[in-house]
Amino acid sequence: MAQILLPMKSGTGRVVATEVMIGTPGVRNVIREHKTHQIPTQIQTGSQYGMQSMDQSLKELVLSGKVRYGDAVGHLKDPDAFRDIPDSLKDEEEMPQLSDADEKKGFGARFKRKERK
Repeated sequence: MAQILLPMKSGTGRVVATEVMIGTPGVRNVIREHKTHQIPTQIQTGSQYGMQSMDQSLKELVLSGKVRYGDAVGHLKDPDAFRDIPDSLKDEEEMPQLSDADEKKGFGARFKRKERK
């Protein structure tokens, strides 16, 4: 299992994206035969065993509205994984403004985007 934390679209908090690989006979075989380049294919086709790729997890988080497209796309292994994401989800959105009290407490400071020039 692998995981990464991404800033939530709401601007406060984080959400986890996960990759899960189960030690099925097929996975064990590709490892034993030193064909580890085949592991991503094993994960993609192993959903019936509970496997999930990081790209699949990121896509679900974007489609469910929990994570911004721009925050997720930087973690993709395969750029084609997001080819069918609707354009409406690809638009950059402004981060919500934090209250002065939240600013003083340090909430969201790590998630603020730098302004583009």
